[in-house]
Amino acid sequence: MKAVSIIILTLFVTVIHPVSAQKFRVGLTAGIAKTDVDGTDTRDDDNDFYKSGFTCGGFVNTKLSQYNVIQMEINYMRAGTMQPPDSNNNGYFKLELNYINVCFLWRHNFHFTFFKKNRDKFDFQLGASADRLVNYVDNVNGTDLTLPNGYLNSTVVSIFAGLAYNFTPNIALTYRYCNSLTSALSHSQAVITYPYYSSFLAGDNIEMILTLSITFGSDGSDKAPADNTSTTPTDSGQ
Repeated sequence: MKAVSIIILTLFVTVIHPVSAQKFRVGLTAGIAKTDVDGTDTRDDDNDFYKSGFTCGGFVNTKLSQYNVIQMEINYMRAGTMQPPDSNNNGYFKLELNYINVCFLWRHNFHFTFFKKNRDKFDFQLGASADRLVNYVDNVNGTDLTLPNGYLNSTVVSIFAGLAYNFTPNIALTYRYCNSLTSALSHSQAVITYPYYSSFLAGDNIEMILTLSITFGSDGSDKAPADNTSTTPTDSGQ
């Protein structure tokens, strides 16, 4: 995880070096999530997103151009999977996976005309993250269990895409869909536990995340244009 974090930080510094004179902005984010781990449903082979989670963290960003921003985040994410009990109150389980993730993303602000008015409230986001497992809870029918060593992968690499609505230059609501590229579970052990653990995405963390972010400081868009008018001296006739 340290190596991945160093690589991400190096990429961030490399990209921002040409725009080092640009202003950096920092902010906080918090939100809710519906999560699942592919292949862990014990009743069918779909993803039901019964598990609820949350996320919170901070970020720093800078502009690459008028409509493009790069951003680095460090977040706490509560993810995992859950199966509610059946009609006989059996079959309940919850696997809660708590991560610290380091994200690196690109944001593009859409600027278009709609009904003869300029619209610039929406951002598209695309990024990747390295997620480090902090701890877990495995509960089956109300009893907490300890998983075998190696059952959970300690580091997961994920990609995500999102859409944000900017209420103001400092407050935004963001929806992200995240899918891990590497499995959260050991395939050799999980295939024994879950009867539908067989798809191409089996073991992947899947997250639908809704967050509210607050960015501190100005993005410079509210600066008044410079007054380039000059005063031409007049001939008094004297």
